[in-house]
Order: sequence, then C-alpha cells, then structure tokens
Amino acid sequence: MFTRRKQFIWAGMLAAMAIILLTVPLVMNASAKEANDKTGWVWTKENPKPVWWTWGKDYEPTPPTRGGYLRLAAGRYIGLMNPNHWPVNDWNAMTYFYDFLLYNDGKFQPTVLFMAESYRYTDPKTVVMKLRKGISFHDGAKFNAAGLKYQIDWIKDKKNGAWSRAWLAPIKSVETLDEYTVKFNFKKSWAGFPGIMATVPGFMISPKALKNDVLLLKAKKAKGKVKRAKKIAAKAEDKAKQAAKGSAEAEKLAAKAKKAREKVIAAEENAKKLAAQTKGIVSLDNHAVGCGKYMYDQASPGNFLKYKRNPNWWFGKSIGRPDMPYPDGVVITIIPDSSVQLANLRAGKIHVMGVSKSQYEVVKDDPNIRVHFSTWPHVQALRFNTQKGPCKDIRVRKAVSHAIDRHALVAGIQFGLA
Repeated sequence: MFTRRKQFIWAGMLAAMAIILLTVPLVMNASAKEANDKTGWVWTKENPKPVWWTWGKDYEPTPPTRGGYLRLAAGRYIGLMNPNHWPVNDWNAMTYFYDFLLYNDGKFQPTVLFMAESYRYTDPKTVVMKLRKGISFHDGAKFNAAGLKYQIDWIKDKKNGAWSRAWLAPIKSVETLDEYTVKFNFKKSWAGFPGIMATVPGFMISPKALKNDVLLLKAKKAKGKVKRAKKIAAKAEDKAKQAAKGSAEAEKLAAKAKKAREKVIAAEENAKKLAAQTKGIVSLDNHAVGCGKYMYDQASPGNFLKYKRNPNWWFGKSIGRPDMPYPDGVVITIIPDSSVQLANLRAGKIHVMGVSKSQYEVVKDDPNIRVHFSTWPHVQALRFNTQKGPCKDIRVRKAVSHAIDRHALVAGIQFGLA
C-alpha cells in the first residue's frame, strides 16, 4: 500500500464549455448567529465565508450561461444506481444523482456540513443531528428526519441486500426528535460516525423510492412463493391420486392436497395484489432518485448514461443561484480505452477528462486543450482474497508486499515524486 497527495489533471477543450468547480461552505457551528441574510448559510470566526462565495468578477469573470450538455466519458458503466447495492463501477457518476449529509474537506476530514445543518455528540455514544430544511427529492418526497431514519433502518435490514450494512453496525437505533432532528444511538463509542455519513450511507435517497424497492422485493418473493406452493400442491395431489380409494390414508392425503391447493390460491392472490401495487415502478438500481443537481433521464447499460438538470436543486436556490446547475444535462459515454477518450476530447465529442502521466506529455502543449492540476490525499492498495487461494497464506501476502517497489511505482505512474 502507498499513500501520497495525488495530483489529478483535467483536460478540457477550449471554448467547448466553461465549468465552475465549487467548494461547499464549511459550517461547523449551526448555532452561530452570523448568518448571511440572502442565503441562510451560517459563518463563524473559526469557519469564515470562503473567498469564492463573493461571486465577484475576480472569481467569475464571465457570468455562467444556462444551456448545453456537459459530455464526459467513463471506462465503465455506473452499474447499479442504488449506491448501497453492488456493483457500483463509477462513483463520480453516482454523485450527480445524490447529495451527502456531510462532505470531506481537502484533508479528507468529514467537516463540511451540507444536507446536515449541524451535529453534536451529547455523549460518546449519542449524536444529535439537525437537518437542513426546504430540500426535496427528484420524485417530490420531502427530505426530513423520518426519511433519514427510514434510510438508515433500510440499510441495516439484512433482507434489503445493502453491502454498506456493515458500515452502520455500531448504530443501535435512530430516533426522530422532531421533523428535522435525528438522534443516533450507538452500541459503543463511535468517533468514526461523521466519516461514514460522508460516504455511501450518507448519500440521501428518496424514502418513497426506497419503499417502492421494498414493495418490488416483496412482489418478487411473492412470485417465488407461488412457484413453491404449486410444486408442493402438485406432489400432494399426486400422492392423493395414488392412494387406495376409500382408505383412511387416501382421505388424509386428499385433505392435505386440498389444503396445499388453498395455499396456492392465497399465494396467487397475494402475488396479484403486489403486482398491481408495483405496476410501473422501476427499481432504484435502474433509476436513481436522489436530490442532487441532476436527475435520471436515459440509460443504456454499457453504452451511455444521460442526466437532466434538476430545476429544483436546493443548494442553488439556497445561495441565490436558482439557475444552478447551468448545463441542461450531462451525458457520460462509456469508452474503456483512455486513448480513445483522448481522441474524443480532441475531436470535441467530450468536454473534460482526467489524463494519465503518459497522456499529459501528449496534451500539455496542445493549444486547444486547457490543462488543470488539482491535488488530494489518495490511497491505492492491493486487496487479497484471504479466504481461499494462495493469498490465504500470510507468507504469500508478505512476499507480494516485499516485492513491490513503492517509490518506483508512485514515481512511474503519478505526477511528481513519491
């Protein structure tokens, strides 16, 4: 394993599209009274208003213009659109649909409040969180304490198949104190709670959509129950037919077959009822419903994913910028080969892409491409299957670890020195 401040280079075609990258305001003490009257965001001496919040000509020389589509490329299709179901192949694509309760800052610390207005530890095993008001999901559902509690309980329910369930193991229970206040009770002291809320379980999903997924799961199981009931009934009826007529055994088997057939009818009626309730419902795995800046529009797995602008994005309205996001939508085309992605960038078919160290040498002097550097703490690691195969033996894992020249690896594929 190696760690360093990894540098990322984003290349964009000049005149293709202007992209504004924003950093969310740092708001740690929601009880402070130093608020901006126009936005409602709260600032403190310890957490001052960011310089970009000025929105002046020094930071925005050309006013943004509504319209157009941002076109990107990805090596793999997003996968399942419920971030708690696997596989997820493109987390960047996921962030267009969903907003977080908290975000990590430039040091990867979960200090940036977003959908959460504040949180405080009342003791090492209890956190009280206040939620931001006026937020709606793409399907019109309201973001509130009841919805957050439902999502946490949904993730923790084993039958829903959330791979992120283990991350919430320390949570004993969730209570709603009022419409916008949630109380988290932990089984033990848990300092890592804010960090988890800045990752997958903190992606806020429409409670209406989650409840629809529960119905879809029930409908699927109901169909399975009908099939099993029919098999049991068929076997019972065959045994009843084979029994000697008029015998006590025959009457007993006939009664058993009748009872089995009644269970089939009941199972079919339940399945029919659930089928009617779920008619027209699309699973979250195939149709994301969050409250992020973009909404699901179209998708062709393995080919492309298309978003449309969320006209009611809460953050844009909260800062007096209701036109945010400015593009009408985003199209992510699946292009596995990075060299083909670069060819598409040069042809103007995509607007932005991350480039590798070798590609940087190709684009750095191109007058038609604008190159930007950004850094963030980053970790890359090899993960072994410790349950079966050769890597079950710790000596094999140690041998692989000793064989890696970390300095050469970092210096060879990353920008700058290790």
